[in-house]
Amino acid sequence: MYDGSFCLIHPPPLLSDGRRGTGARHPVLRAVSRCLTSGLQDFAGRVLFALVTTAAVTVLLGVASASAHVGPPAPDQLTLEPGDQSISVSWTAAVSAVRYELQYRLNEDPPNWVREADNIPPDSRSYEITGLTNDIEYWVRVRAWDDDSHGGVWHRGIATPTDSPPTSSPPTSSPPASSPPATPTDTAPSFGDAEIDDQTFTVDEQIMDLQLPPASGGDPPREYSLEEVAGGDLPDGLYFDESAQVLSGTPTELQVETAYVYGVRDADGDMDEIEFTIEIVAEAAAEDGDGGGCTMIGGTENAVGSSVFSLFLILTAMFSAILCGRERRRKDVPRESVSF
Repeated sequence: MYDGSFCLIHPPPLLSDGRRGTGARHPVLRAVSRCLTSGLQDFAGRVLFALVTTAAVTVLLGVASASAHVGPPAPDQLTLEPGDQSISVSWTAAVSAVRYELQYRLNEDPPNWVREADNIPPDSRSYEITGLTNDIEYWVRVRAWDDDSHGGVWHRGIATPTDSPPTSSPPTSSPPASSPPATPTDTAPSFGDAEIDDQTFTVDEQIMDLQLPPASGGDPPREYSLEEVAGGDLPDGLYFDESAQVLSGTPTELQVETAYVYGVRDADGDMDEIEFTIEIVAEAAAEDGDGGGCTMIGGTENAVGSSVFSLFLILTAMFSAILCGRERRRKDVPRESVSF
């Protein structure tokens, strides 16, 4: 019998006359014939299965090879030339390119690429992007496509449209596809630990030039300012030199203690400030009164100075007025005659 791998043949049985059976019609021979036929059929099936399996593997390898295709290389020597509300882009040819695709975006996060053109002819080496906004930084990228509709590697560059005469920029290198564009480092100007003492000046006397501290850091140019915290100007007669950071002049009017802010601002609007006060005073002077020989001490119009000194002058003036009033009343009382 046949079990799928071999045939087991038994010798023919003995016949009634003592001889072993022979001939094609003998049951044993028929069993052998069936066994051999079944074996040949199974062998043919195994061969067919091997052929089908080989063909399938060949097809799968072909598909994998096709999917590994990554497209043509990136266009080389990418050059961006900014213009008035436009950027002119040029590049060198990419091998096996049948068309080029160009996109741009603002320098923002997350990036939002705008597809400007995706069917630029293969013999083109330049393209102009129009309708942009001046003084805004744009990212531009270009890639090639082959005849199998596979897009290649992007080549990137940066440019800023401007209405000033254009200047050619050198070819830019494309950053690695896996790394985001680097963010420029921005620093703010700072006065550090510098402070300005509160200032007291005398009216109609020229002040000594006051040198204010310079700032460091930030994006040049830096601009300095000095103004009242409430938005007013400097006291009359005083002037601030922004280039030298010097306060000078001669104050012409009295002024109570007033807060001022000294500030610096850099090119992109970062700033730092220091606050201090300015007071304009007059020197205290004694004035003669008209109260019958009584001397008034410290007129109220001259009682200007520091808060403690002003309070002292006011109290002194009030005390002098009280004493002078009592002296006048004693002089005005009529003397009674005395008779003996």
